[in-house]
Amino acid sequence: MQQPVQYEIEALDDEAIKSILSPFKGRHVRIAVQEVEKKAKPNQLDLYEKALEVRERFKNSKIDPNINLSDLANEVNL
Repeated sequence: MQQPVQYEIEALDDEAIKSILSPFKGRHVRIAVQEVEKKAKPNQLDLYEKALEVRERFKNSKIDPNINLSDLANEVNL
């Protein structure tokens, strides 16, 4: 079993470590620490323009009203 977690170093106290390790109680574990690069927040204008491009690309698309998109998404996310 794996449980990837990401913490700010300042927030990683005894309680956080205990909560991370609690599902593994009674087992041997390997702990690896990896630096994670912070991603810059996306530019809202760029996101808006990309959304407009997607809408334009699919403007003539028709979706069958009998298709349950939630079920379809659940199948993909299994």
